[in-house]
Amino acid sequence: MQRLLLLPCLAAVLATAGCNKDEAEATGHEGVKIVFVTDSGYTYQNDTVGLSDTLRIGLEITEGDEDLRTLYVDVSYDDGTPLRRDSLHMGPNPFYHTVWPIMRDTAGTEKWIFTAVDENDDHIARSLTFTVQ
Repeated sequence: MQRLLLLPCLAAVLATAGCNKDEAEATGHEGVKIVFVTDSGYTYQNDTVGLSDTLRIGLEITEGDEDLRTLYVDVSYDDGTPLRRDSLHMGPNPFYHTVWPIMRDTAGTEKWIFTAVDENDDHIARSLTFTVQ
């Protein structure tokens, strides 16, 4: 008898889990977007770079339903805990910002994380990972 009750319960759980929509799609809410600038001279994808190289990363950040608020720039070395490198108030929409990270003089990985937050505390993070050799 318990097996018979378990089957409908399991089916109901699986059916509702499979029907969940992305929150933005379900509510019609548009969130913050970050796009890397792909013009000549900009780094916009994961790459292998030299020791102490200086990169140029351009960001175009577009607001969704709410005004832009804060941009956070963090870096994680060798998959460690991210460290805050910068935070700044974002101005007009779209907001453009260029970061000039200098790679460390030690071989390893650096993951640069860019997090944009709007007035509703909605956020999105994009990252680039560099193998430093």
